[in-house]
Amino acid sequence: MGAEGPAASQDDNILYLGLDLGTSQSSICTSTDLRRTVTSVVGWPKDLISYKFLQKQVVIGDECLEHRMAVDMIWPLENGVFRHRPSAADEAMDGEDREAEAIEHLVSYIIELAEAHPNQEIRAVIGCPARATEEDRKALTDSGSSPIFS
Repeated sequence: MGAEGPAASQDDNILYLGLDLGTSQSSICTSTDLRRTVTSVVGWPKDLISYKFLQKQVVIGDECLEHRMAVDMIWPLENGVFRHRPSAADEAMDGEDREAEAIEHLVSYIIELAEAHPNQEIRAVIGCPARATEEDRKALTDSGSSPIFS
């Protein structure tokens, strides 16, 4: 017998995600049987010529590797730990801002791959690299402009 009534309709409006953030590749699996894998790298065009060629402000995953000569790449989960941890005093240097931004872009991009409906609630379980400390996990949730952290 299938589930019927209000409980079934509530579950239709929830998208369950499983995210595995890895040092070289990150994956997502959804309750709608969608599975995607992306290379865990984020890049920004090096100059105006690169920007005009790419026509994007941020390049993520395999596309970043394809155009590696035109972008400044950051592997935000390098060596199994997050390269950036937000400080209590919000006085970060440009490089640190870029690394925090890379984590945000990577997580947001992976969640976009889930193809959630506009008003669908997202619930997620996130797996971090084995070497990630409690501080690394906190940095991930603190960096999130993603809908799963709200």
